[in-house]
Amino acid sequence: MKNSATTTSVRYRTRIVRLGWHFGFITAFAILGGSLRGFNLMLILAGAMLGAMIMQWRWSRTCLQTLTVRRRLPAEAFAGTSFRVRFLASNSAWSMPIWMIRMDDRIHSDRYGDTVSHASIGRVGAGRTVSISQEATIHRRGRYDFGPITVSTRFPFALIESTATYTQRDTLYVYPHLYRLSTQWRRRLSSQTGGMSTTARRNGLNEGEFYGLREWHNGDSPRWIHWRTTARLDEPAVRQFEQHRRFDVCLVFDAFGTESTETGKQVSPQSAAWDRHYRDFESAVSLTASLIAGISGSVGNRVALVVAGQQSGPIIENVGAESSGLMMRSLAEVMPTMVPDLPTALTNAAGLTGRPRDIVVVSARSREHAILSEPRLIALLAPLVRRGSLQWIDASTDLDRWVYRLKNGRVTDGSRIRTDQKITSSAVK
Repeated sequence: MKNSATTTSVRYRTRIVRLGWHFGFITAFAILGGSLRGFNLMLILAGAMLGAMIMQWRWSRTCLQTLTVRRRLPAEAFAGTSFRVRFLASNSAWSMPIWMIRMDDRIHSDRYGDTVSHASIGRVGAGRTVSISQEATIHRRGRYDFGPITVSTRFPFALIESTATYTQRDTLYVYPHLYRLSTQWRRRLSSQTGGMSTTARRNGLNEGEFYGLREWHNGDSPRWIHWRTTARLDEPAVRQFEQHRRFDVCLVFDAFGTESTETGKQVSPQSAAWDRHYRDFESAVSLTASLIAGISGSVGNRVALVVAGQQSGPIIENVGAESSGLMMRSLAEVMPTMVPDLPTALTNAAGLTGRPRDIVVVSARSREHAILSEPRLIALLAPLVRRGSLQWIDASTDLDRWVYRLKNGRVTDGSRIRTDQKITSSAVK
């Protein structure tokens, strides 16, 4: 999800680079020597060098004044997955092409600091627009502010650099990393022994996907008969369909985790305890996002999300594509806390509808640990357990049961932002 600035202003600046200062020193020496000694050739050389600098200044500044650069971010991005950032450079001059353009885009995060991505354009023809794309990868979820964009050129002599700073700012929410869920995640989510109740129905051919043939059983619909196989085997054979399970669940994310600012004393990021708690918390965030994507990806499923942080967040239901983005955005911005407001979140989740709703709690701790930390949970969890409508997923111990495979057994981590210019620019009228 992104928010684009409505207005963009441009600030221009010109400076002499190091090579230009050397060039200017030689020009001044030639002027001084030619004037004192009366050497006309030196004065002619100095005039040519001074003219080159003036030409460089006028050319580079005029080029940037006729250039317009815009940035386009994707609608969504996930941590650890590459996405494409597109730049559009338009040259409004009718006769003068623009050469050797460099673009520096600042990327800011309140949690991870600043970085700069770089892109370049070789040539923008007169009256044309060049589109250039970058492949970028951000390895940590969160909010990232893009901008301003600094466009610069030193063409043709690299003596003077002219820059144009565009104040356009866009916001990109990088959603949590999505796991590849195991093939049994639907069965585990709907298992009564796991504390989960769902509705599983078969409504004709549209309720499942064909995956094989079997012999006829009493009660099978005649519409399922595979007549070609029946004629070959001389006995009824019917098509077999994979039964779809419909989920109507409310995911409660328990934002329990440790952070140095919560404990009142600084904890070294290199410590084993910090590393373990951080991985468990991020695993819980990614697993919650993966379940949302898996459940909401099928027609007929319903899923809601409530985040139990320092305060219980609002309940978000998937009533459309926008609500799925709101769920992912809330998970992208959630921060760990030692005292999550889990009782309020469970109360809101239980009273979401007039009928009992299945509740799945995803946490970085066990249910027993949560009850020891907050005794009020006993009264809240007891009726849910009796109805069989509660399932508690401890990401610190149960992750292998839900995820197909983890890279090196660990959650991918990293704070760097990598950008690669992989698509060559193409001019369009």
